[in-house]
Amino acid sequence: MCGRYFIEDEPRIGADQSGPNGERRDVCPGTVAEALMIEVGAIKARPMRWGFKRAVDGMIINARKESVGDKVLFKPLYERQRCALPMTGYYEWRRADHQKYAVRPKDADQRYLAGLYRTGESGLEYVVLTQPPNEAVGRIHNRMPVILSGERALRAWLRDGVFPEVPADSQIGIDAEGDEQLRMPF
Repeated sequence: MCGRYFIEDEPRIGADQSGPNGERRDVCPGTVAEALMIEVGAIKARPMRWGFKRAVDGMIINARKESVGDKVLFKPLYERQRCALPMTGYYEWRRADHQKYAVRPKDADQRYLAGLYRTGESGLEYVVLTQPPNEAVGRIHNRMPVILSGERALRAWLRDGVFPEVPADSQIGIDAEGDEQLRMPF
């Protein structure tokens, strides 16, 4: 996942997501978005900033699902500080020609990205977990976010750290986006 997702429904919190009803709101690293977490045994929504700030070299925005249990930075967060980010879909850029694609899970009304959070200097901040792609997404990129589809997957991730299966190709819609001059650094 290169670093941008979108929400097309009405946000509940998160100042950086505001916009007219029905408008697509992009969430990118450094912005504040709604995140769900377990607090006193219940799922609560809190505003969090995307990215772990680093003193020397910028920001960490993603963590690999395969290694979160082994990395010093992520292991304690994986064990106790999991979050989920409501989303409609995410963007991916094909490296060969920088074509932008909107990737939308199709299998549930409620979709979330799996994440980990911590308290940083400026408040709560999160990273998005990524995994190897399914075949469809693999045609445009070598990673994809961990997608939680539906309330059951959300609760399993937040309470127990259960990773869902990689979505099947038929559960993902991929559409080329317009001619925006948005370029991601490679």
